Amino acid sequence: MESLISQLEAAIDEPNLENALNLDRKLLDEIKATDQLSLHENATYFLSVAARHQSVLNKVDDLKKQSFKNITQFNKNQKNIKKYQNV
Repeated sequence: MESLISQLEAAIDEPNLENALNLDRKLLDEIKATDQLSLHENATYFLSVAARHQSVLNKVDDLKKQSFKNITQFNKNQKNIKKYQNV
């Protein structure tokens, strides 16, 4: 599971997020497949995995927000370019 989390953290920085989505699904499947008894025995471990996963999700959210800001700025710049070309 540690390996999947590390791979997921690295995949977030790649341009193609499909790999990250696949790794996220594999991680979820692995957590679901874990025996319920071991979940209770290793609660601290799973809390740390959940925290790292949430960190990755937060990073994705930040990247998404930044992308929207960049697109908005790009569109604004395009309008300004057209405006000054017609002067």
